Amino acid sequence: MWGTESKWIPPQATTLNELNNRWLEFFFFFFLISSAVHGEETLQMIFVYPGGEGSAEEAQPFLDQFFEQIKKMGGPDISGSYLPSLEEGIRTVQVGRHHIGILSLESYLKLKQQYSIDLFLATLPLNSTTPEERYFLLAQASSDPIESKTGLEKIYLSRPMDPEFFGEILFPNFPLDKQVTFQLEVTPQLPITLKKVSQGEIEGMVLLDSFEYQGFKKLELEWTKNLRLSSVSNTVPSSPVVLFQTLPEAIKKNMEQSLIKLGSTGEGRGILRNLRLRGFVKPSKQIYSDVEELFLKAHSPAPINPAESPN
Repeated sequence: MWGTESKWIPPQATTLNELNNRWLEFFFFFFLISSAVHGEETLQMIFVYPGGEGSAEEAQPFLDQFFEQIKKMGGPDISGSYLPSLEEGIRTVQVGRHHIGILSLESYLKLKQQYSIDLFLATLPLNSTTPEERYFLLAQASSDPIESKTGLEKIYLSRPMDPEFFGEILFPNFPLDKQVTFQLEVTPQLPITLKKVSQGEIEGMVLLDSFEYQGFKKLELEWTKNLRLSSVSNTVPSSPVVLFQTLPEAIKKNMEQSLIKLGSTGEGRGILRNLRLRGFVKPSKQIYSDVEELFLKAHSPAPINPAESPN
């Protein structure tokens, strides 16, 4: 009953050669599936720039050009989107479906406190040849120096910013001895606000990033002469490129080479310019670590003074 003639053979495979061929087909199909999962899948990317100009819909065509150019440079398939608020960034990272992201420095520092994020590359801002960023405080020309100010001082800026990021990371060296309290206020019309400050219609100062400051310096309008540069921030690292998931080394290397090469062609530079970027470089991990440490201290609970303890 269980002799050689009755041995089980898979359906539709009646000879040993056919059986071998079907096993080869199976392994070939398995290899293709495995390659798609581990090497050829479309990487998911997010851009988290709270308060950036335009909506996600308006940004998408520029991102699609960016992804297409990476593919032309021999890089992987990428799709992704722009998230204009940190809250959206946090919700998206929580889902865990994205592989890579470009984050504003402040977004990076906040997300790093909650999630495992690996520093991958650093961006080159459009107006810089180094992966660094600075901010510029403009005030009315006849206003008092910041060192002599007291009370409440409004700081107008184009996008939301954490007060600790402003005070502990960007401007930690103000010799104010807590005589002044800064109130950060987002203004959707930065040029109009600059003009009002210059003409004394509103009190306060205006904070510009390096891109905005370069644009301001090109203005040839009479009212700009009534503004002066009050302070320049510490130099901080630029927006980083990060990994949210562990990727195979071959894919990481391919992605790194493609992004770094992107700024070496005219077409690539034009696409990067739309994103206010000049290019990508390998990061100095120590510089980011130093800023992470400062940011963590700024957000840590203040130590309790034993003399003030209820016990």
